[in-house]
Amino acid sequence: MINIENEKLKISVNPLGAELSSAVLKSNGREYIWQGDPVIWSGHAPILFPICGRLSKDTYFYGGERFSMPKHGFARRREFEIIKIGQDMASFVLRSDAKTHMSYPFDFELRVSFYIDENVIKTVYSVVNTGAENKMYFSLGAHPAFNVEIGGSVIFGSSGRLETLTVNGDALIDGSRLMAENGDRITLTNDIFSNDAVILPSPSFDNVSVASPDGNVLVKMKFGKVPYLLMWAKPGAPFVCVEPWHGIPDSAGEPRDISEKNGVISLDPNEKFDFETQIELI
Repeated sequence: MINIENEKLKISVNPLGAELSSAVLKSNGREYIWQGDPVIWSGHAPILFPICGRLSKDTYFYGGERFSMPKHGFARRREFEIIKIGQDMASFVLRSDAKTHMSYPFDFELRVSFYIDENVIKTVYSVVNTGAENKMYFSLGAHPAFNVEIGGSVIFGSSGRLETLTVNGDALIDGSRLMAENGDRITLTNDIFSNDAVILPSPSFDNVSVASPDGNVLVKMKFGKVPYLLMWAKPGAPFVCVEPWHGIPDSAGEPRDISEKNGVISLDPNEKFDFETQIELI
């Protein structure tokens, strides 16, 4: 585990998956990141790459070949190389190799860097197509889980029509459902995630706050303009995941070519994609 800290904040990052595994404010000793009770859900803040969500039959095609990949991809299960550790930062990289080529036939470099400033954690994700010839296709998502009791809420940066995409029993997109004509939050109940995540396409806001049942804000998260924002938890569990995604699960149906996948990003050789989040602990 890699630990970095300043006068106000201490965070821990696991090189396995480059996963933010702890964030504690020194003023109150509070742990803000879900500690991964394996009986409920073992994650903390996994990085989703090179897919977000599930593929139809865990399968896709590329160049006429069939490939298999588990839900959320492989980055969260791979050991990242440590590039640099400083007083207030830590940087990691995952590069393609023979093992990644078995399920993902592209050459890439995924860098993840964490910076702390006062009580704010900034995470910068960078994907580079290191292949010499072919266009690369991928998705990328953040999945941090914040400790909050049932009765708390996720408050959006602006109000508006709230419509969630829905998924079937295989976690594939199968439709949509209106949640509110004009809403600015979701309240965390025991059953709000009983049908899986709330998936907001093209959210009009670029930040959210997570508040406790008494209304006190615990966390503010900025993520910029993203095509999808998800919120999820195990039903009844005392945490909520706030997940800005550049990508989406497959729609129900047969597997397809990765270039035709909904929400997929493409990079030409040597092209780079950057994505940044900021988490402020209150």
